[in-house]
Amino acid sequence: MKCIPVLLIVALSAACFESNPQPSPGGGGGGGDGEWREGKGDIAQPGSADVLAGPDGAAIPEEFSDGDASGAMDADLTTDVAGELAADILDITAPDAPPAGDTWPDAPSDVPDPADLVEDLAVLDTPEDAGDPEDTAIIGGGSSFGMCFGPCKTDLSLDGKAAHLVRQGWDGTIYTDTWGTLTEDGLAEAKALAVALIGVPLLDTYGCPDCADGGAKYVALRREGLSSTHAYEFSAPPEPLKDADAFVFAVVDALLSCTPGSLVTPVAGCVPGT
Repeated sequence: MKCIPVLLIVALSAACFESNPQPSPGGGGGGGDGEWREGKGDIAQPGSADVLAGPDGAAIPEEFSDGDASGAMDADLTTDVAGELAADILDITAPDAPPAGDTWPDAPSDVPDPADLVEDLAVLDTPEDAGDPEDTAIIGGGSSFGMCFGPCKTDLSLDGKAAHLVRQGWDGTIYTDTWGTLTEDGLAEAKALAVALIGVPLLDTYGCPDCADGGAKYVALRREGLSSTHAYEFSAPPEPLKDADAFVFAVVDALLSCTPGSLVTPVAGCVPGT
């Protein structure tokens, strides 16, 4: 066997070492990301405890986790969210722009005033003859005293122009039975006073009629076809019925005294009542 010179053996050994680098001190094979080179320092290797995962899965060394890298990502995320919120607000509050070349249409000129609508509705809801219906009038009235002898009870009945007055005692004795005719003014007033009471709430009884022998009065009405009677103390007609009370007893007094007046004309041969 031939001898190989010592210098040649040394040269071959050096070439082999450079073509096959040694693994890093931390382990792992040669080449790739796990390659260790002089001067790089202790860069953390993938899979080690010192590596954090970034948003895209890339490894981020722990030494940068609280530094500029994470701060930059937080700032970018905040900016993106704020931008999206601003865009959403603009979408909600800002009206769409008119088509190119067009303008917003003017408000229609024929829109009615709300006040006019209310007035129109009021007119529509009010019948033309409201306040003056046909079947409305004062149809009677009278007075009475409980602790009484003689003509204690007076009743006036009105039917159109006809006026009928009766005075009697509690035992049924008739003291006065007479007739009269309402004048045109009397007929108009009987109707107008009742029309004025349409829609006015009235009680059947006011106060304590004829209590302690104080006497009682009443007025009979027909309002829009409905008849009602309202009693009250002799000397205290309720406010809503004061005018009706005055009318009824003006007619009663004229018939009792057989005195023609502006409201009623007694029948011929009338005898004044006692």
